[in-house]
Amino acid sequence: MAHRAEKGVRPHRQGAVESDRRCYPYLWSSIRLYIARKSHKWAPDTLLNYNKSIAYLRPLWESKRVDTITEQDCAQTYAAIKNLVERNSAGKALQRDGTATATSAMRLAKAIFADLARRGEVSVNPCLALNEDGVFERGASKARMIRADQLPTFWRWIHTHPLPAVRDYILMGLLMALRKSVLGSLRWSNLVQADGMFYDVLRPDQRGNKRRAEIPMPIPTCLVDPVIKPRLASPAKRPVWIIESPKRRDQLLRAVRDTYATLSAQT
Repeated sequence: MAHRAEKGVRPHRQGAVESDRRCYPYLWSSIRLYIARKSHKWAPDTLLNYNKSIAYLRPLWESKRVDTITEQDCAQTYAAIKNLVERNSAGKALQRDGTATATSAMRLAKAIFADLARRGEVSVNPCLALNEDGVFERGASKARMIRADQLPTFWRWIHTHPLPAVRDYILMGLLMALRKSVLGSLRWSNLVQADGMFYDVLRPDQRGNKRRAEIPMPIPTCLVDPVIKPRLASPAKRPVWIIESPKRRDQLLRAVRDTYATLSAQT
């Protein structure tokens, strides 16, 4: 009787043992696998930013198995990264708020755990608890929008006050609806003229080009005459950037935030 009972229990015990012996991967190997499978779809800057996030996650999670990381671990990791960034910048001229860095790292962690869940390596994504903590909520939009009734004042001001390079930068961004990353990479080598039109050709390896193909962007005539042609004919034309920094020779103009601050103060 005892022997038969033992035989009846044994398969259950064996199943439990086999389940307990399941080989769960360590998080670091999962991260490397995730990067290897996905990186061909990412721009170089995207991969660079992800590697920065991984550098924060690795010392905290490298030796952990994926099935042992809990919601509490995720909350503690978020706080640890935030505190580390703020502590490293303490006493410097520019003290950083670590919120953005910690949020970026945990967004990547959430994507990695979502991938693990799809492949059956984990049953629950522990990073989802950060949703309830408001970690992944987008902040309120900054009130920088120029209203329609302000456009005439804005238009007159940019044609009379800023430096020509700053004016042209604003015009190109405004009338071509370019992202800042694309606007800051306008090269003469990408400028093409065909059938009486000018095009800025976005190259496959260029920042902001998600399609990884050459994308010709037509430049409106209202920009060709006041911006492109005068710069092509200028004796001060430099060989690389269409809109060069007025302060740094042979470097592109990267930002005009100070100009907008002056505009706001003067108008």
